[in-house]
Amino acid sequence: MKLVADILLQAAALHSQRIAVVDGARQWTYWELDGYANQLARCLLTLGIKKGDRVGVWMEKSGESIASFQAILRVGAIYVPLDPLSPTARINAIISDCSMKGIVLLNSQYLSYAGDQTTSLAYLILDGVASSRLTLAKAEIEAMAPNPLSQCHPEILETDLAYILYTSGSTGTPKGVCISHKNSRAFIDWAMSEIQPNAQDHFSSHAPFHFDLSVFDIYVCMSAGASLHIVSESISYVTKRLVEFVAQHQISIWYSVPTAIIQMMDFDFDESRHDLRIIIFAGEVFPVKHLCTLKKRFPKASLYNFYGPTETNVCTYYKVKNDPKDTLPIGRVCSGNSVKVVNNGVEVSSAGQEGELLVKGDSVFSGYWGQQHRQGEYYATGDKVRLLKDGHLAYVGRLDNMVKIKGYRVELDEIEKVMATADAVKEVIVSIVGEGMAALIVAHVVLFEDTQFSLLKAKQLCAKHLPRYMIVNKIHYLESFPNNSNGKVDRQKLYELTAQEAVSCEASM
Repeated sequence: MKLVADILLQAAALHSQRIAVVDGARQWTYWELDGYANQLARCLLTLGIKKGDRVGVWMEKSGESIASFQAILRVGAIYVPLDPLSPTARINAIISDCSMKGIVLLNSQYLSYAGDQTTSLAYLILDGVASSRLTLAKAEIEAMAPNPLSQCHPEILETDLAYILYTSGSTGTPKGVCISHKNSRAFIDWAMSEIQPNAQDHFSSHAPFHFDLSVFDIYVCMSAGASLHIVSESISYVTKRLVEFVAQHQISIWYSVPTAIIQMMDFDFDESRHDLRIIIFAGEVFPVKHLCTLKKRFPKASLYNFYGPTETNVCTYYKVKNDPKDTLPIGRVCSGNSVKVVNNGVEVSSAGQEGELLVKGDSVFSGYWGQQHRQGEYYATGDKVRLLKDGHLAYVGRLDNMVKIKGYRVELDEIEKVMATADAVKEVIVSIVGEGMAALIVAHVVLFEDTQFSLLKAKQLCAKHLPRYMIVNKIHYLESFPNNSNGKVDRQKLYELTAQEAVSCEASM
């Protein structure tokens, strides 16, 4: 039986004195990280957290947050990473949706943001500030025995949930993707076999911990006994700082969305100054012209395109060998899965044919929290793909209203639902103009007569309910929406009109 909770235990046994995490000026050895995880686990048991409980981790990326994930897993509970930059309304929605039983906080100031939604939670506060509710402060945690737990909860099964990752939902509210130990290990173990990292590697940690790309960073790194170097949120897209970070920390394995890599190529980012031997990207399309530039800059590095929605972990991959001609493939199936391409309910098998990609197998999620458990059937990704002559798959586009922004999955319906709550807004449709860092979120708005709704008000409204990457950049005002021959809104025409307007438009801040 393979558990996510076993990975740090095994790494600590094999690599106790090696550096596990570099978090700013703080370095954690595997022994220290393992010991702290055990201390936290004992504290969680003291708080009454038990097998199957959902426990939030609401803090910035750090060694403490990684130890918290492990502590929660060791008592058989399920961890839920919370975006520290998300508005309170969204945090409260997640806490309520998964009936969260406890929450781990690095800084007690988050309590003042949380409001009444969290009154029933048991807290574990790590900054030493006391609370009237049941808490344990950092000093109490550190006073406990270094290794109070000798093993993980004895009743954890591979099919039990390890963590829940919340993504943008088509219903207008975030939805929790439930990932079991088996689902996660299927991807982690495949990645270990394919990438073959070693204990001397330095991994980057670019993705936020509530984003599924971070699973590779944390757990493949631990599996290899390598060191994880945390990229703080403040420099995640500050190009010069990122390039300096890669050089300073001698990063050998980098994994991020293409946007971050493309940005770095504007600076002195090449093999002569950096130690990168493996560069992996996922989450959005990597334009071929930029990929060819990257390949020239790092001719000896292995380049990988990973593909898979949060629900499947990574389910296909493509190792770049030659310069792609037009479209970079998403490759072949991996992580113990099987795929098929379906068009109008019929599976297609000939080169050049297109259809929706369906996935099932070991890494595919067990269901959304609060909904019926999946029974191993194919998961419809909503992605349209094309079969290539060599058996690989190529991504074509989406079949629904979902888009990617910096790799984040964004359901435009969720933004529309928030915008529609404004009294002045009669109708609203949201679209994306541009791509990568130049992408703009545009709200097409029809107002009620004699009303006003400024871009500033729209931004303020979004900021109360949505994460930063989902805040609108521009408003396109119309008297009415164009209709097609069926009497429905002609979204394509609407987008074309906006694209023409946005050619010379910069994002409003």
